[in-house]
Amino acid sequence: MRVHFSVTRFAAVLGVAFATSCRPGAADAAKAVNRIADDYIAARIAAFPEWGTSSDLPGADHSKLSDRSPTGLVLWEAAEDALLTRLNAIDTLALEGRPEAVTYGVARSALVGSAATRVCRAELWAVNSYVNGWQAELTDLARIQPIGTNELRRAALTRARAIPGFIATEIANLREGVRLRYTSPKVIVRNVITQIDQLIATPAAASPFSSPAERDSLPEFRKEFLAVVADQIVPALRRYRSYLADEYLASAREAPGVSANPNGAACYAATLLEFSTLPISPDSVHAIGLREMARIEGEMREITTRLFGTADLTVALKRATSDPAFTFRSSEAVIAYAQAAMDRANAASPRAFGLTTDAKVRIVPYPEFRAKAGAPGQYEQPLRDGSRPAIYLINASDPAHTSRSSIEATTFHETWPGHHLQIMVARKGKENHLLVRTLFNSGFGE
Repeated sequence: MRVHFSVTRFAAVLGVAFATSCRPGAADAAKAVNRIADDYIAARIAAFPEWGTSSDLPGADHSKLSDRSPTGLVLWEAAEDALLTRLNAIDTLALEGRPEAVTYGVARSALVGSAATRVCRAELWAVNSYVNGWQAELTDLARIQPIGTNELRRAALTRARAIPGFIATEIANLREGVRLRYTSPKVIVRNVITQIDQLIATPAAASPFSSPAERDSLPEFRKEFLAVVADQIVPALRRYRSYLADEYLASAREAPGVSANPNGAACYAATLLEFSTLPISPDSVHAIGLREMARIEGEMREITTRLFGTADLTVALKRATSDPAFTFRSSEAVIAYAQAAMDRANAASPRAFGLTTDAKVRIVPYPEFRAKAGAPGQYEQPLRDGSRPAIYLINASDPAHTSRSSIEATTFHETWPGHHLQIMVARKGKENHLLVRTLFNSGFGE
C-alpha cells in the first residue's frame, strides 16, 4: 500500500497559508512553532509510516510503507518546503529563552539538511548493505511490528503484502539511476546480492520478515502471514536479486566514493551539513580527521607496546581480533560479555549523569544475513508504555575473530551511556515538543 496526499489533506496538514505582515509576540511565535512541529510530525508519519511505527508515535499507521516513487518524493519535498517556509517566517528573537527555540532549531536543521541532500538523488542508487538498506529496514520493522489484536494483525498483513510493490519501486528507481549515471559501488552491490540470497534461502518460518507471525499466538494469523512471506515476499526478493545480478551490477560504479556520481562533491558537502548541522567544508573535516587519527594512533601505540610489545598497529590489531586471550569461544560468550558491560555501565550511570533511565534493554543477535555482512551493533528504542524493552542488536556470528574491546565499545555506544540513555533522557524532557524528543539530530544523537 502506498502513501497518497490529496490536495485537501496536503493543505490541511501543512497549513500552507500563513501571515507574515507583522512580528508576533513571544506567545504567538511559540504557538506558531508548536503548530509547525505538530504538522511536521503528522506529515512525516504520513510519508514515512515506518518511522511512526519505530518511534511509537501517536497516529502511526502500522499498515503502510513509504512511497519512494517519484510522485511520493515530490509530495514529501513539497511538504518539507512548505514547513521550512513557515519556520523562516517566524521571528526567532521572540523565542529566546523558551523551549520553542530548541524546537525551532531542531526542526529547521532537519528540514535544511534534508533539502540540501536532494542533490544526492539517493533514491536512485539505494543499494545499501548496512542499516539504511531497505532489506535491513523492513526486517527491522518486522521485528517491532505491533501484533496481538485483530486490528493489528490486519495491519501487519497489509504491510507485508505491500512489500512486493515497495521492491518493484526500488527496481524502477535503480533503473532510472542507471540511466542518469547514479549508481552504488560494485562492492556494495555484491554484498547486497549475498544478503538477498541468504534471505531467499531461509525458510519462511525462520525468515526475519516473519517475526510478526512468530510473536503472535493466533494459528490462523501465523499461517496466513507465512504464506505472504513464502508466496509474495520471497518471489519479490528473487526479482530484485535477478535485477541486481543480471543488469545492475554491470553498470554499478567501481569507485566507492560518492564523487563518482553526478554532483558527487556537492552531495558530500550536503551530507556533511546534514550530519554536522554546521556549514563547514569537507576539506576542514578531513583535516580534523587526520589530526584525530594521528592522536588516537599515538595513544594506541602506547597501549599496544605495553600489551603486545609492538608499536605496529597492524600486527597488534590482528592479534586483538584473533588471539583467544582477547576474543571469544562462542556466540553465547559474546552476548554474555556485552550483557556484563551493559550492566556495569547502567550501574555507573547515576554517578556520572544527573538524568538516567531505568528502561530495560534486551540484547538480541543480528539476523544471519545482517551478521555476515559485518553489522557491528544497532539500537532500537522501546515502546513508550514499557510493554516492549529497547533492543540492542549485536553481531555475535564470528566469536573467534571478535575483539572484547570492540564489544565493550559498541555496547557502551548503543546502550549506556550512549543511544539508550540519550533517547530515554530526551523522552523525559516533557518541556520539549514531541518532535525534539523524537527526531534524530546527530548533534545530540552521535
